[in-house]
Amino acid sequence: MIKFMALILIIGFIYTVPTNVLATTVTNGDNVFFLAFDEQGENFWVVEKLDFEASLTREEKTKYIFEKLFKGKIEPNFYNLPSGIVLYDIEFQDNLLIISVSEDILRYNYGSYYEILIKNKIVKNALSIYGVDKVTLLISGNIAYLKKGLVIHEFSKD
Repeated sequence: MIKFMALILIIGFIYTVPTNVLATTVTNGDNVFFLAFDEQGENFWVVEKLDFEASLTREEKTKYIFEKLFKGKIEPNFYNLPSGIVLYDIEFQDNLLIISVSEDILRYNYGSYYEILIKNKIVKNALSIYGVDKVTLLISGNIAYLKKGLVIHEFSKD
C-alpha cells in the first residue's frame, strides 16, 4: 500500500518519489534538514536534526538550511543537486518563502525523475520551516522552469 501511494502520475509517466522517513516524525517548525537517499532502488527521506543557537533569526536558520542543501552531501546513494548553486537570497512574505538561486541549478543532464527530486528536496526543506506554508523558487531573480518544465511557484503542502 505504501509503495502504491508513493507512485505519482505526472505527464503520463509514473515515478517513485521519496516518501519514507528514516527518523522520528517531524512537525513544521522543527530544526531539521531533509536529504533524499536511495537504498537498492527504494527511496527514503533521511532527516538530520540541526542544533541552532537560540540567537539566530529564522532568516539565518533558513539560509543555513538551503546553503547546506545546495552544497550537497558527498556520499554514495545520496541524490545531490547540481554543484555550484549560489543562494542569492531568501525572503519571507507572510507564509510564503521565496528562494532565489543561480542558474547553476539548471546544470544537469538527467530526466524528469531527477527534476522531481530537485523540487521535492527544496519544497520539503522549505515547508519544514516554522510559519512556511508555500515556497517559490526564483532562478536568477525570475520564476523559471527547470529543464523538463517543472516550476516551483507558491508550491504548498496541498
